Order: sequence, then C-alpha cells, then structure tokens
Amino acid sequence: MVAEIDATVDAGDPMTEETVARMFQGAYRLLKAGGDSEFQLKYLDALQDSPDVVMAHAEVSRVLPASLSSKGPS
Repeated sequence: MVAEIDATVDAGDPMTEETVARMFQGAYRLLKAGGDSEFQLKYLDALQDSPDVVMAHAEVSRVLPASLSSKGPS
C-alpha cells in the first residue's frame, strides 16, 4: 500500500477523488476492518501491547471514518 501511494504521488498526476478514496479504503481494510491476515494479526497484537499504537490508531480513526467500509470508488 505504501509503495502504491508513493508511486501515485511520484507520478505527478493530479490526485482524483477516486484515487484518494481507493487509498483510504485500502488503509481502512488494513487497520479497521479486522481480518486474519498476517499484518492484521500483528497489528492487533501491537494494539494490545503498546499505548502509543493505540493513540496512533485513534488518530488514524479520525481520518478513516467507518463510512469508508461500505463505499467503493466512484
């Protein structure tokens, strides 16, 4: 996901609402949607182990509203 964001920014093309929505949805799926991927399991462990991760997660949650979970790119 980070590589995709870097490539999009480095391309120099204007960011469309659809591109931004797709990136936000990808982040939402990783950080908020649950699941049992290796990343998500490690992320849940980190949330249990570190108050700093919990605080960062709270900040990200303000940017990734729950409404993204059901929206697709336009």
